[in-house]
Amino acid sequence: MTPKHTKKVPFVTFNPVSADVVCSGAFQGEIQFWSVVKNETFVELKADDIPTLIGWNPNGTLVGATIKK
Repeated sequence: MTPKHTKKVPFVTFNPVSADVVCSGAFQGEIQFWSVVKNETFVELKADDIPTLIGWNPNGTLVGATIKK
C-alpha cells in the first residue's frame, strides 16, 4: 500500500540507521511508516489529534511523537 495521506503532511523523517524507512504524519491524525524502496506503507497509526513532530531514538528502533490537542 502506497503512503496515502489525504491532508497536509507537516513532517517526514527518515530512520537514522535505515535510509529505506520513512515516517510521515498528516493533519488527519495519521502516522505512517513506509518503505521508500518498496513504495508501500507497512504500519499505520491513528492519533487522537494532529501529529506535529516525530523523533527516532539513535538506533532507529523506537519513535516518539507529539500530538497537538
